[in-house]
Formats: sequence, C-alpha cells, structure tokens
Amino acid sequence: MNIPKMLLENELITILPSVWNWEDAVKRGASLLVDKGFAKKEYKDAILKNTKENGPYYALIPNVVMPHARPEFGGIKSGVSLLIVKSGVKFHCENDPIYLILTVVSDTADNFSDEIMPSVAQFLENTALIEQLKKSNNSTEVKKILTMANEQVTKPTIVETSTADGPVINTPYFILTVCGVGMGSSLILRMTVEKVAKELKMINTKVEHTDISSASSIKADLILTTDEFANILKTKVTIPIGIVKNYMDIEEIKLRIQ
Repeated sequence: MNIPKMLLENELITILPSVWNWEDAVKRGASLLVDKGFAKKEYKDAILKNTKENGPYYALIPNVVMPHARPEFGGIKSGVSLLIVKSGVKFHCENDPIYLILTVVSDTADNFSDEIMPSVAQFLENTALIEQLKKSNNSTEVKKILTMANEQVTKPTIVETSTADGPVINTPYFILTVCGVGMGSSLILRMTVEKVAKELKMINTKVEHTDISSASSIKADLILTTDEFANILKTKVTIPIGIVKNYMDIEEIKLRIQ
C-alpha cells in the first residue's frame, strides 16, 4: 500500500489548529475512515474503549500515534487517515505532545499485518517526511508534501540494515514485543527488532508479538514494550523488560537487547 497516495486519492487528511483532548483526536481520525466507508462506527468505539483500558498502546515514535483496533470490530477495508494537530495534543505517554494521528484499519488480520503494517513502517521510517508534516501549516502544504512523497514510493519494503562486524551470536534468544491489541504497534516493533537481530548476527533469535493480556503466559527471554505496559507486566513476570520509546529507532533497540 502506498500511504501518501491513499491519503490523497481518498481525501483522508485533516489539519486542525487544536483539538479538545486525545479522545477528540481519536474520534476525528477514525471518523475520516468511517465517513469514507473504510470502517463502521463500531471501529471508532473500539479504539476509544481499548485506549481507556490499556492507555495509548499505539504510541510508536515521538509526536506520532497510530490508533487502531482489531479488524473484527468494524473494519471494512484497508485504509489510513491522517489528522495533523498543529498545537499538539497530550495522549499522556512518553511520546507527547502528539502532532500526527495516523489511524489505520483493515478488513482482516492478514491484510493488517501483511499490507498495512509494512506500509506504515515505511511511512514512519521517513523521518524527513514526518518532520515536514509536523511543520505544515495548511491542507495545501500537506497535499504538496504527500504528493512529493508519493512520487518516491514504489511498494512497501523493509529497509535492510548493514550487518555489523563481529562474531555470529548463536545463543537461542526469544524476544517478545507487546502492545494493547497485539497486532499493530507490537508488530511494528517486532519488525524493527528483527532488523536489529540480523544486523547484530543474532542468528538464533526468535521474535514474536502479542497483546498485553497474553504476554504474561508466554515464556520469553526479554519483553520489549512501552513504559505503561512495562509497569503492568512487572507485577506479572520475572523476565527482563525493556522499555522502548521510539519503535523505529535502531540504536535505541540495540541498547535494549544487547
């Protein structure tokens, strides 16, 4: 999926000077998808319910969130909307203030993981694009930025990292990435962890992703998650827990797993 192209062709973009709070931001981002036929109203309600229960489980990188719910809660077809809040909004997480709300939806779990998430990862890896969108002042500027980004996109790919010098690490190691619903944010983090493991020649490392309610029953060597979920898991597991603020930051994740 070409996210800039989808946003432009389906008019799934809104830029606002401010919003009331995080709940208002989530509603507005999800409503773009509902109004264009990508999701049912229940999908918006599911995101709000999950957030109130689990906190902002979709906080991926500084200043950006990716609200989502499981497809069975009102997903109709794959889509992405972009809400830009110029003054920022607090989601009460380490990545505050949030300026970009990238709401995603799909009709099936397979499409969500195979189509949407690689595209989102590619979109978020483009730090120059993210900064340009944060600094945009109106819809005309946003469309111009996305048009330029669209011209650079061919298909979703995972950028390969160079292999580090040093010995091959053959020790079996199981890393578990954890988020609220177990299919969006944790999958994005898993993708980045897999890149790092490859770069560090950790050839016998397994990485899986799951939701917060299932994490304590899975025997792993290391859990990677947000500060909010780490505080919950500390009372339930004895294995090491690494806190990750930026799910796309290779160097931060290296520090957590080495």
